[in-house]
Amino acid sequence: MNEDLIVNRSAVLPRSKARVNKRIIKKRKHLIGLDNNGRLWDDPILCVSSIATEGRPRLTVELANYFQYLSACGGVEEETYNAINWPGRLTPLRDNFVSDVDTLSSCGLKAHGMGMQVAFVYKDTDDYKILIQRRVFSVATYGGALAVVPTFGCLPVGGESESEISLLHNFLREFYEELYSSPEVERESSHIDPKWFYHVDPVSSLVALHDSGDFVFEILGVGFDALNGEVNIAALALINDIEFMRRQISMMKANWEINNIYPISINSPQLQDDILNYQFQPGSAFAITKALQRLNERYAVTSEV
Repeated sequence: MNEDLIVNRSAVLPRSKARVNKRIIKKRKHLIGLDNNGRLWDDPILCVSSIATEGRPRLTVELANYFQYLSACGGVEEETYNAINWPGRLTPLRDNFVSDVDTLSSCGLKAHGMGMQVAFVYKDTDDYKILIQRRVFSVATYGGALAVVPTFGCLPVGGESESEISLLHNFLREFYEELYSSPEVERESSHIDPKWFYHVDPVSSLVALHDSGDFVFEILGVGFDALNGEVNIAALALINDIEFMRRQISMMKANWEINNIYPISINSPQLQDDILNYQFQPGSAFAITKALQRLNERYAVTSEV
């Protein structure tokens, strides 16, 4: 369940018809503007237009602008917070579009962002570690929460100019951006080839490890964020080359979205405590849980978490 998770990954993508809520956009701009690092761009992103769940999930996707997604899912999020703060407040968006899984599967908000939460796990001598980040407060949602790294919204390979969709490509792009603070892959660049960074280290080395089998990238499952209706794809990125990771850890640095990044053993009691105490954004807790199950089932890597 990797690239075939997407039904129309090589088709011409339809455009979302979701309306932009200027009030929500203005409010989010104000909130992230309180931090000088905060950024909010109305770039093209991938959204899910429907989910088929017979046997296994299959996603049909469409192209939207970020402000459409933020208006749709951000509207549900704002409505939810208001209902918590003022019991008795009506929740029409949640009632009509986010009430249960069957309703969510029809993606009635018309801009359900397609996000990925990747559990980045690597072998370190006789242990396996996972990279964890603390989000800055200037991101649009879940500011200050713990998360796996990278965690991101998905884009077509060539931005709005192309319709090709690759989940591995999205991971490689965000691996380079979030773990090496590379701003040139953060938005569409002037490079003619959208895969130009495949030939730049460390991405080129990671691609070589993928070809040799020392780097495994697997899709683990699909879920919804109950707070806002976003679609979350959980994935595992497993690296078994100890020397590669020893070299890379010393060169990794957080980008503007991240307060700090740290490795932690998959057997650490702290990891379990943080999950059970709701320190992680939900999609990341889901990704970690699915990743640990997969490590045990396929690779005989046991964890106490």
